[in-house]
Amino acid sequence: MRTARSTIKDVALAAGVTAGTVSRALRGDPRVIESTRERILGAAQSLHYRPNLQARGLQTGRTGMVGLACAGGPWMLVHPYFAPMHAGFTSEASKDGVRVLLYMPPAEAQREFEANDLQARELLDGRVDGGLIYQARNFSPEILRGLQEMGVAVVLMDADEEIPGFFQVLSNTEQRVREGLRWARELGARRAGVLGVQDGRPAHAMVEPGAEAARLPALALAHELGHDSGGDALDLAIAALMRDKPDAVIFNSGVHAAHFLGLQAQGELPQGLHLFSYGGLRSGAQPFSPGLHYLETDLWGAGRKAYLMVKEAQDRKPPRTERLAWTRRA
Repeated sequence: MRTARSTIKDVALAAGVTAGTVSRALRGDPRVIESTRERILGAAQSLHYRPNLQARGLQTGRTGMVGLACAGGPWMLVHPYFAPMHAGFTSEASKDGVRVLLYMPPAEAQREFEANDLQARELLDGRVDGGLIYQARNFSPEILRGLQEMGVAVVLMDADEEIPGFFQVLSNTEQRVREGLRWARELGARRAGVLGVQDGRPAHAMVEPGAEAARLPALALAHELGHDSGGDALDLAIAALMRDKPDAVIFNSGVHAAHFLGLQAQGELPQGLHLFSYGGLRSGAQPFSPGLHYLETDLWGAGRKAYLMVKEAQDRKPPRTERLAWTRRA
């Protein structure tokens, strides 16, 4: 037999305080002293109390939920680049008792603007208080303008081009490529190839400034490969790159780097090249492949930062942009 759900009044009675004090304690209000907060949390736990988010929403005008929109499809949930960002975002939201609602097209084959825009329309319709949108360039200009005009509290993540009027965390591919080219030069490389630059901008727009700064000729291939490109497309891109005889290669995807290493192991590609790829958390928890030099950033921290920026957007603070900072792995 199902028992009645505990209420905030039950918690207040058990803790010997008012319902208002319980509400403030559960929100983390600093006006509640620590000993009282601990007593309230203990009472809430013993009574299996769960806040009524719908009632809270009627009082505060907020739903208590934020959205996480993955326009690229389900693969983003398990990709080593995006997964730490998800974890950082959701863990920071949980500190505020905020739930994260996941949006994504159901399959890779359905990555059309209409499917992606459904995610943004749900943000517009008020199902969540705001959220994080990956790969916002996959959304139509009309939807992005609608978000902007309505002041929806969203943060754009994983792009290299700024979209005016939004909070954004840029993936900063340009800096990653530039640092890789400089590192290659320091290791003695004289000619470098760059494979898989794919942020929607022409490859040379990111590669040429880095090559000039490193005083190192670079080969900016015209192939705009996706994270999961494989088979013939990737083999053709690698073959085109190797015809120019580079002594260093910079990859914009760990999948592409792994494929290149596999071809080397089979004797289909020469040894002795300096190979560079991106990494993940600086903690070293993410596995790395021997034979690669890594540029890495704090992806978990980027997710946490994105959630805090959602809160800034909710408070109507001026939009700002931050770029991931890529450093060399020791």
